[in-house]
Amino acid sequence: MVLYFQLILTYKVVYQAGKLPFNKRMDISEIRRKNLKLIIEQHFAGVASELARLLDRQPSEISRVFSKNPQHRRNIGSRFAREIELALGKEVGWMDRQQTTVGGPKDSGNVAPGSQPGPETRRRIPVVSWVQAGEGEPSGPGCPAGEPEEWVIATAPVGERAYALRIVGDSMEPKFPEGGIIIVDPELKPRHGSFVIASLGDTGETTFKQLIIDGKRYLKPLNPRYPILEMNGSTTICGVVRQLVMSFD
Repeated sequence: MVLYFQLILTYKVVYQAGKLPFNKRMDISEIRRKNLKLIIEQHFAGVASELARLLDRQPSEISRVFSKNPQHRRNIGSRFAREIELALGKEVGWMDRQQTTVGGPKDSGNVAPGSQPGPETRRRIPVVSWVQAGEGEPSGPGCPAGEPEEWVIATAPVGERAYALRIVGDSMEPKFPEGGIIIVDPELKPRHGSFVIASLGDTGETTFKQLIIDGKRYLKPLNPRYPILEMNGSTTICGVVRQLVMSFD
């Protein structure tokens, strides 16, 4: 009997040292949430939308995992956890154990098609004002008029003159939520369906919309509460949106 209680006491001590699980272990949902945040920070430079693209999911599905509203928050179920592990080349169960570093993908052949890391494309991009974006006259590579106070990391391939804008308003929700940051490349040629930054010569306003080409050219908001704008000769496309950057506290 004494030996039995000694074993129980030893088990508790080892648990408190973090070497074995015990009854008061961290909830599996919270472990997976912390691991997902670690993945986004270390594998995708904090850009959650890049993970969403790898998993072929909407960015909102990832953002819900970190929602501060318990009723809106999404837990990472076993199926989703296995999907994440497969996409990143991790062994089954990796998401279920508290991690301190992500490391590189395994060479086990379990990496999902197209998920292998390609050439390094990370670039430091200035966040500029909407007025600067509308002016369209860069003062130097990647920096429209003036020195920005904020920078973000772009992981999508962009040109030297790329810049970033913080989304204002809800006209492009739900795909592009207010407060998110979009990476814009002024050197790309817009085409039908492109998300673009446009300067409206009639009003002097700079706007973020989807370009629709159907005989005529239109600027379409994704939120149906806003009207579609027909482009005229005074409207200028200032750049094509290449990436959405979302950060989580």
